[in-house]
Amino acid sequence: MEWLASSDSQNGYLVLQEDSGNDFGERTFLTKIEIGSPMTYYFIAMSGGDDNTRMKSGVAVPAGSAGVPNTHEFSGVIDVSGMLAKDASGKYIASAGNGRSKRMAEAMVPIDEKMIVFGLQAHSINKGVISALRGDRGGQIYAYKPSSEVKGRRRLTRFDTSNKSAPKAESVDTLAKDVAEDKLDEVAFLTRES
Repeated sequence: MEWLASSDSQNGYLVLQEDSGNDFGERTFLTKIEIGSPMTYYFIAMSGGDDNTRMKSGVAVPAGSAGVPNTHEFSGVIDVSGMLAKDASGKYIASAGNGRSKRMAEAMVPIDEKMIVFGLQAHSINKGVISALRGDRGGQIYAYKPSSEVKGRRRLTRFDTSNKSAPKAESVDTLAKDVAEDKLDEVAFLTRES
């Protein structure tokens, strides 16, 4: 978990990262800290998981590097917006080697203008070129810029809990037909000529 200072929130934001062994993949989220009220969590990314269909299908970058489906791990967060922030004259606000000036510059940047960098260790990406180069595992470094919705202008998802019954399909036949069509579309896509 990493706390981020921001000019649009007195309490800042949190980036939450999972390293949980979740069967369907680890996730990372962003939330605005709201004291005294429930917080809204914004999904950033998901990766790994031994029951994840992408992992079971051997999908990986680089191609051919997928090993046995396994967990992945989001780790490490840095808000680089303080290092990139400039004043009106075009000079960098933070001074090299001065962590305090970096933190102060970060606090001057609203969340939707930030550049947040975080890492992913992909434990199941260990074959092909990764193995050939004697790498331990694959992974990625992400550069993420939150949207303005995170400021609280609107929620991305609202759940209506007033109707407790599950939605009903028109009929079992309609549902079966839709599933069959989806499977045929998927087969056509996977077997197409490149």
